Amino acid sequence: MSLFQQLGQQGQQPRQEKQQDPRQALNEIKADPASFLKQAGLSVPEGMTDPQQMVWHIIDSGQVRGPRAQFARRLMGR
Repeated sequence: MSLFQQLGQQGQQPRQEKQQDPRQALNEIKADPASFLKQAGLSVPEGMTDPQQMVWHIIDSGQVRGPRAQFARRLMGR
């Protein structure tokens, strides 16, 4: 949604985002991590299947930056 569309909607009821069950999200991540990342706006190379490699790729490629990248690095032990 563009900034202009957002400004035009001021004063209207905010749209409700569909809340996903955390267990369902975890099952989706486990079943197809690359697809889940793509839905989140991130990309990994075709054929990459190792979740750790995927995380390092999105951090090293700059798709995730700042505090989130620092947090992920700490979790991943680097």
